[in-house]
Amino acid sequence: MSKVQDNVAAAVAAESPRNKPEEAAEADPNVVSYGALHFRRRLLRTKHVRYQKTAKDLVTKLGEPGEKDTAKDAVKYSYSLLRVFSLTYNFINLEKDDDKAVIPTDFSDELK
Repeated sequence: MSKVQDNVAAAVAAESPRNKPEEAAEADPNVVSYGALHFRRRLLRTKHVRYQKTAKDLVTKLGEPGEKDTAKDAVKYSYSLLRVFSLTYNFINLEKDDDKAVIPTDFSDELK
């Protein structure tokens, strides 16, 4: 180990005693840390940007079909658009452990 690494290790060891347990702070269940809020915001923004890009591509493919696109391709694009919408909507509105690969109940009547 180099001299710098020895000094860093000694400084860390001096500031954090090893065999002493940390006292747990009383946590209010209604208070969310800034880091958790920032993480959730970044996660939702990333999901939203991906949804917009994918939906734009699929709508373009549906609106301007290529020369070799068949009716089967249009069905694939429509299904992909529905699936991307469902996954994104469920990601935002459902709990962490819920199944997100289902059609949202808010829209199931309209799709039948």
